Parts: sequence; C-alpha cells; structure tokens
Amino acid sequence: MALIFDYSRAPTQPLGKVLVKEGVITPEQLKQALEIQRERPDRIGRIIVKEGFASEEAVLEGIARHFRISARTLSDDLEALIRQRPLTLKEKLTRVRVPIRVKLSIAVTFIIWATILILSFIVLARQKEQLYRQTVRAGKISLNYFVNNAGIPLLNDDLLRLNTMIKEAASVEGLVYAIIVNREQIIKAHSDHTRIGTPLPAFSEKGAVQTEGNLEYFSYKTPEGIQILDLSRPVIFMKKELGAVHV
Repeated sequence: MALIFDYSRAPTQPLGKVLVKEGVITPEQLKQALEIQRERPDRIGRIIVKEGFASEEAVLEGIARHFRISARTLSDDLEALIRQRPLTLKEKLTRVRVPIRVKLSIAVTFIIWATILILSFIVLARQKEQLYRQTVRAGKISLNYFVNNAGIPLLNDDLLRLNTMIKEAASVEGLVYAIIVNREQIIKAHSDHTRIGTPLPAFSEKGAVQTEGNLEYFSYKTPEGIQILDLSRPVIFMKKELGAVHV
C-alpha cells in the first residue's frame, strides 16, 4: 500500500514532497515514483529506494530532518512516529478548530468596527470642510471691515488711525493678526506694533491660493508649525489701489 498520512491527526505533507523539499530526490524522480506506485502499489519510500533514486539511509535522514523523528528502516510505522512527536507551535495553531459561531462573531465585530471607522472618516472630513468654510466666512467679515475703513487713513498715511482701527478689532476670537500695507508692501498697521514700518514678510510653506473676485486666501505654516489661513484684499479708493489688508 502507498504511504498515506492522516491529515486530521497529523498536519503533514506527503512523503514524496517532503523528500523533494529536503533535496533527497528531484521533482522528476518523484513523478516517476508516483507513476510506478499507480501501477505497482507500494510505499513511496520503498519505490524511491528500489528504483535507485536515493538510498534508504538518505530517505530516512530526509524524513528525520523534516519531521524530527528517528526511524531505523522504512518498514517502521512512520505515521505513528510522526503523530507521537512533539508538535511545533505552527502545527498546534493549524490543528485549532474555531467554532463557526466564534468565527461569525469575529466577522460581525470586524464589519461593525470597519463601518464605524469609515463613517467617522467621512464625518470628520465633512466637519473639517465646514470648519474651513466657517473660518473663511469669519475672516471675510473682519477683512471687509478693515478694507472699508482703511482707504482715507491709508491715503493720508494716518498711522495713528490705521493702528487704532487694528487695535479695536484685534480682540476678535480666532484672529491671529491683522495687517495693513501700502502699495510698496510696507506695513503701516499691525496687531504687533513692533512690525510697523517693516516690509511684509514672505509666507512660508504657502499652499494653493484661492480667489473670489479681488479676495485671495491660502493656508501656510509659521516657523513654529502653526497652521494659518491668510485672507487679503486690496484697499481701493477713487479707483486707485492704495495697498492691501491681510487677516
């Protein structure tokens, strides 16, 4: 009879494949041995030895390396020896039988958590977009206030009035800064009075600029890593551009 292992009790590979894996025989020799076994039923190990594909000693050494058992001859009950040997962790895990209700519970739990995560990402993305739009709307209100009131003071270079206007609105929640510059981009009013008279600095890590008419806004990061949304609009008086406001 051919050597057949009981997979329900010992998770093993067919002996022929084991011997190929261990380099005892080649795949071609295994194919020949299996063809002979179909015509003349016998244990595959014995056929390999009889056909001269490998010695009995080499076959036993290959079996010993793979299954970690000691067999003196191919006549020994190899299946019994394999079943009696200590199982590896991988083999123990292979033999574990999980009840179908446990599998279903795990599957349902996974689906529920996956659904929650997906919905959370969708909701958070929408909330982030709504918060961004709300921030833009709030910024427009402050920006329009400065633009509508900065024309004449900027034309007259009235720094006191410009900075008084900035100071009055600087307490608005969420407003990081308010800046009024002239056409040369020199700061005429700033919520930080120490920057008055200096050029408007370049914005670092500037994002894509979005426009709505003469309104421009974009996001950028400060050197401290703070994310800022900057909105700007030119100050126009009598069809002449006098400067711009940034909030």
